[in-house]
Amino acid sequence: MKKSALSVGVALALFANSPAHAAPLTIETKRAEATAKQSPSPRVEAFTAALQELADVFGTGKGNPIPLLDKLVQHRHSEQTRAQLMQHFGIDSLFTVTPASAPAGKVAYAITTPANRHMDPNGEAVEWATLNAKIELDKAGRRMISSGSWPSFSVHGLKSSMRLSDITLTSDQTRSSRDVWLGKGGYRIGSIVFGNASGDGGVEIEDLTIDADVIERKQAVTIGFDMRIKAVKVAGEQVDHVRFASRMSNVDMKAFEALSKAIAAKEKQMDPALAFLSARPELIAFGKTMAARGTAIEIDEISAGYRGHQAKIKGRVSLAPMKDADFANAAAFVKKLVARMEVQVPLALVSEVAGTVTSKQAEAKGQPMADGAVAQASQGITDAMVGKVVTSGYGRVHNDMLVTVIEFKNGKLTLNNKEVAMPARKPTPAASK
Repeated sequence: MKKSALSVGVALALFANSPAHAAPLTIETKRAEATAKQSPSPRVEAFTAALQELADVFGTGKGNPIPLLDKLVQHRHSEQTRAQLMQHFGIDSLFTVTPASAPAGKVAYAITTPANRHMDPNGEAVEWATLNAKIELDKAGRRMISSGSWPSFSVHGLKSSMRLSDITLTSDQTRSSRDVWLGKGGYRIGSIVFGNASGDGGVEIEDLTIDADVIERKQAVTIGFDMRIKAVKVAGEQVDHVRFASRMSNVDMKAFEALSKAIAAKEKQMDPALAFLSARPELIAFGKTMAARGTAIEIDEISAGYRGHQAKIKGRVSLAPMKDADFANAAAFVKKLVARMEVQVPLALVSEVAGTVTSKQAEAKGQPMADGAVAQASQGITDAMVGKVVTSGYGRVHNDMLVTVIEFKNGKLTLNNKEVAMPARKPTPAASK
């Protein structure tokens, strides 16, 4: 859940979560790209240019969103960006925004992208069904309800393909007296299939749902995030009921927004991977408020199932009280991290995985094993693996579960209260002289 200026672009949210066309969204991805010195594809560049022009319309996105939406109604991309979009998508705008009918006392806007199929000269085809979305607000711009649907979106390249189906988005937000958007929202993708050029599914993700909520308590905000996947299918195997649910509690929104704004401004001047580190004053301010307020990332659940057995992780990550010197380098910062994770893995899950690996290895050698032999081998592997973990003191068995508690504090890592040696840092050239 983000502030209204970002919630408004339903189509952008859907495009941005499309792996084939989104500009890289994480610092890790951008850093990897910078290291590899790879230039983005012309299609990604066209999308990024259009996205930036839309972001410029919104500015900071603060205040009543209705005037900003009215600007979108009149907005037209620059001539260069229109040419790029036409060349790589077959359209001259990502979507159109028009006023729509609304109940008395409210205003509404329709967001539409007509169905389209476009083929590049290199043979890559992009195709999507009609995208329809609607935003409804009270005239004061305090309450905003959004919904959208996109039946399908696909890319077929020379070597690979991707298809997203049954995409929906909903949100219900209220703007607080401090100009923070509170409420719930999320989206669902019924199916994501990655395959080869013929469209055969190499990996299928079934029923991906992401929900978020923002709650305000005593001048602080809690941001919740819950991602669920019904199944991930690959190479004849299936992982079920994947979930990642977390909350960032007691967030100082002023410090958070200042950091976000500083990073966005730096990204226009330098590589995004460096922009995060360059926003040092805001980063220090946000870190200090996190430590002072007790801001924490609460991991309610990280889980995944295999053949009826579920592994789970829960925990908490926070910061100890900090000074400016703690931001001098990564090593100093890491020492201020405080984390605790409890991991539970059913012994039956370990046995199932061991059995699958054993069976597939035997088949690959042309020596398939009988079910009884696989079961016996997998039990032996399980006993050996679990025994090693327990004997070493890094875990324990409780109620047919392999359990361990991972803790990190003062730069020290422990598993089941036993310290684990951290990798030694390589000396810098200057230090080694």
